[in-house]
Amino acid sequence: GECCEEIIDGEPGRGAEAFEDAEKIRRTVFAEVMARQYTGKAPRLSHVEGRFISNINSFGRCCGFKCIKDTIMDQKPPLRASLIRSLVSPVHEVKNFLTTDFLDWFAADVFPQIPNQMLEMSHEELKVEFRHVSD
Repeated sequence: GECCEEIIDGEPGRGAEAFEDAEKIRRTVFAEVMARQYTGKAPRLSHVEGRFISNINSFGRCCGFKCIKDTIMDQKPPLRASLIRSLVSPVHEVKNFLTTDFLDWFAADVFPQIPNQMLEMSHEELKVEFRHVSD
């Protein structure tokens, strides 16, 4: 089968630094074929799956995921739940392809931030945001 990109494993134990450092991010693997999706045999990529994974990695290497995370982290109260939903939804849609290292890096700061920001909102602000998100 056709392979869309050469994925080179970086140094083990890179951790969150690989997703923050401007030089390392260009070599970081954000998405890969998850072996658990396949039974017994080595994973095989179709052209479409390979292109999809390649696109996710390209987005990450162009700092797309870092921009999403930074936008969420930089929000000042009142929190805009509709914005958070719009930003987190694409990450959620591709979660089955994202690496554990990436998910740890993304979720470690983002998910605790959301409830903390919501706790700072007034009752009226929460009602307005609930209406926007539920539409």
